[in-house]
Amino acid sequence: MSANRPSSGLLPDGFRWGVVGAGAWGARVADAISGLDGHALRAVYDVDLARGRGVAERHGAVVATTVEGLAAVGVDAAVVATPPASHGAVGLRLLVAGVSALVEKPLTHAAARELVQAARRTGHRVGVGHQLLHHEAIARLRALLASGALGEVRRAEAYRLAPTTRSSLDAWWELGPHDVAVVCHLLGSAPEAVRVRAQSAGASAVVAELTWRSGARAELRASYVHPTRERRLVLSTEAGPVEFCEDAAGDALTLPPGVRGISPDADAGRPLQRELCAFARAVAHGGALLGGEEDTLLAAAVLSSGAESLARGGGWRAVRRAARGALAEAEVVTPQ
Repeated sequence: MSANRPSSGLLPDGFRWGVVGAGAWGARVADAISGLDGHALRAVYDVDLARGRGVAERHGAVVATTVEGLAAVGVDAAVVATPPASHGAVGLRLLVAGVSALVEKPLTHAAARELVQAARRTGHRVGVGHQLLHHEAIARLRALLASGALGEVRRAEAYRLAPTTRSSLDAWWELGPHDVAVVCHLLGSAPEAVRVRAQSAGASAVVAELTWRSGARAELRASYVHPTRERRLVLSTEAGPVEFCEDAAGDALTLPPGVRGISPDADAGRPLQRELCAFARAVAHGGALLGGEEDTLLAAAVLSSGAESLARGGGWRAVRRAARGALAEAEVVTPQ
């Protein structure tokens, strides 16, 4: 098996994917699926049938004429790569039709809660596309933190800055989900509170602050009107500073002196490939899922609380209570 085509160890006849939304991201997801051994793109749906046909024909897939049509052609799961406002509704339609759904971010707290309840009601899986959680560097960092090699995290700083990006969303909803998910994952829990303040007109640049019960704090800066591109995460730990940089020259993880990480898995693939494989395994065999139901609810609770803060002038908003309430609500829903 080639190192460029990671295997998943899935169903005997392979794992059959659908994609809803054939824009730039949907086309990229389709390419990633086709690059995986044991996976196949079975069907594509887009409201623009000609655009959907273009992606489908490139990968030998069929064109569905409705979202529910993906179930009719026998897909095992589908990726929702539609415009942000429709993420929750399309994911819900898939679950109701009997298809597990990997939904792109962002999701509001209400939409995430509805998706998780539907997944538990129908017995299918739902997850959100936080592909950075599947990055090898983030996996190494999480393992080091869990082992105690880095000690406690005292502070996190994240920078996700870029030149003009066309978006119907403000910077919190457009760029914030990436670092919210990563920081909460590395610290192992949802924060107690969040506040988000606009740094430019239309909130095309924002700064967010998050606090944890442990005393840890995080500051996240997001902008799509910054003159240069910067994607960087800095952790202040008891063992020393940790820095993860994403840039065009290649991603880099810098650890404190004397701290050694896990060697990268040469057959792991890129984060999107790893995410697809992980979701497919969860659908095929069950078990825990990174970016699954609990992660979906916690990240959505932070994002929605942050959006409320931004809309009300940047005051502090509680997060943990909302996250716990959503998890408790989801627990009382039993599969049919």
